[in-house]
Amino acid sequence: MKTPALSALVVLTICLAPTPALADDPAPGLVWRVENPFPLVKNPKHVEYLTRGLDAMERQQDFALYSEAVLSAYQQTQWDSTQQRYARDYIHQPRTAVMVRLDSLTDATCTWKGLTVTPAGPCQHEQRVEIDTARPDNLQVFVEQGEEVSRFTYSVQPKERLIIGLGDSFSSGEGNPDRPFRWRPEQLSTKAAKGLRRDWAFKAIDIQDDDKADWQDVSCHRSLYSWQFLYALKQSTRDPHTLVKFASFACSGAEIYDGLLVRQELSQVDGKRTYKAPDSQLNEAVGLLCSEPPQREVEGTHEQRRTGIQHEVTVSRCPSGKLKAPDEVLLTIGGNDVAFSGLIAWTAFPERGYNSVTTLFGVSQVNRALTPKSKMACPRHNSLNDTRCGDIFSAEKAFADNWLGQNIRLSHRLINQYLQPARLLQLNYPSPTRDESGAVCDIGPSTTASRALKNELFRVLDEELWDSLVAPWYDRYTVGPLAVKVKEVERQTVDPLQRTILASAGGQVQTLDIAAPFRTHGFCARSGRYDLELPTTYKQTPAGYWWPYKPWQTEPWASTARWFRTPNDALLTQYADSRFSREAWQYGMFHPNHLGHFSMYWSLMQLR
Repeated sequence: MKTPALSALVVLTICLAPTPALADDPAPGLVWRVENPFPLVKNPKHVEYLTRGLDAMERQQDFALYSEAVLSAYQQTQWDSTQQRYARDYIHQPRTAVMVRLDSLTDATCTWKGLTVTPAGPCQHEQRVEIDTARPDNLQVFVEQGEEVSRFTYSVQPKERLIIGLGDSFSSGEGNPDRPFRWRPEQLSTKAAKGLRRDWAFKAIDIQDDDKADWQDVSCHRSLYSWQFLYALKQSTRDPHTLVKFASFACSGAEIYDGLLVRQELSQVDGKRTYKAPDSQLNEAVGLLCSEPPQREVEGTHEQRRTGIQHEVTVSRCPSGKLKAPDEVLLTIGGNDVAFSGLIAWTAFPERGYNSVTTLFGVSQVNRALTPKSKMACPRHNSLNDTRCGDIFSAEKAFADNWLGQNIRLSHRLINQYLQPARLLQLNYPSPTRDESGAVCDIGPSTTASRALKNELFRVLDEELWDSLVAPWYDRYTVGPLAVKVKEVERQTVDPLQRTILASAGGQVQTLDIAAPFRTHGFCARSGRYDLELPTTYKQTPAGYWWPYKPWQTEPWASTARWFRTPNDALLTQYADSRFSREAWQYGMFHPNHLGHFSMYWSLMQLR
């Protein structure tokens, strides 16, 4: 018995028995394009929408169209968020849909045949046909003009590019959820501001699932606003014959030996470990690009300098000839190895307070709770005589014996060895500590920008005793970076980190300094008097009035002087999600916002 598909093919063969074209008759000029040039996003309409949004960003710095496109597309990709893997056939699938037409034939009917067969239609009208890109002569057209039917054969080969993204939160898009948190008036009590604390945000009630911030991958806070995604998307617009396949494994919090080369740990409770991903980023990438199961081999044992833990690095090797090598690997790594976010926390939180509240015993209780919660770190073990620095990680350890430089180079070597990219590109890190004039962030605007952080600081005092002691001093307690601390971090950690990364270039490894444009766009940069404030109802008239705006009027993708998420921004943009609940916002603080990622993307585009 013939199947319907086979029957259709037999009918086609009978009805369109071709009249052979003369040997010297040239085939009509074929006009074709790849239907979906960026198949990470499954729907070509969504890709078109994203591309138009990216164009608006480039031309007008307008993110409105792109943000709408992201909401439509981020859950419709080749990434399986449940399994935390890309679709198995995504990279190696040779089946591709193309749109074809013959412009030169105005009075002819065409039937196209590849892996699928189109209905007969005017040759000048674009038709969709699927082809096997692994075969030559993979497209035929039957042209009917009057009584004559001619057959022509074409070899259609899209120009395929493969791009892999690896790294930490500066590559994943942390701080920029694909779906921002949704605030609703009925969530909030206008009487929530108790004393002087302004902690309304922590009184949010009735958070529904569709209120929560969401991501392409919620465990790694990986989003479509990442500079890596923007760059890969742009490459797909270069030529109608281009096919760009992109896969990112970048994950917020990743270090060299906790994410990139070793499976990244999420938490450890009672000896039970949970993880952010099924394997290390390098091994996940090899597994995706290898057409056969890779073999495991032990590379060696290495120290994670921040924790002092020794990790065995086991890598996946693809059998010879079975690896689809990427054209580019994009990377940021090293920032968490020097505890960059913990250093910013150190600049912002006083050891003993900056003013008269220092006399309160409650302040020491705040710091006792806050220091481990914020993963605070110091530039040196004795920075500015801060007694806390003797008990917590100091970034100088990462630079001792050139540990960081050696292990960044080891990462490059293993990526080149096991992924075999034509180019490996690592970006350095922008610093979030300069205002709109280029001056160091200091108390004042920084304090306002850190209102949410200040609320969190006081929230750790659960006992009424500490609440009653500290709350009356709320407005007099300063939370925000001191210039002297910021300069210590820049001099002792940020500058050496940048030099170490840029010095790792060589051979197939390129590095790119993207820091300069950020020097007037730190988290304390502002373009208006109340630009950095957190909304409040405290002491407002009439009762319940929100100042300076309502939380549900938050615009996560607005154009701002700052290119980093303030603590206030992070709270309003990603207050809670399905993975980290109401602590999700804390991960977004001091990370590049949409404007920051666009700047990183744009710097990379100028390199080409």
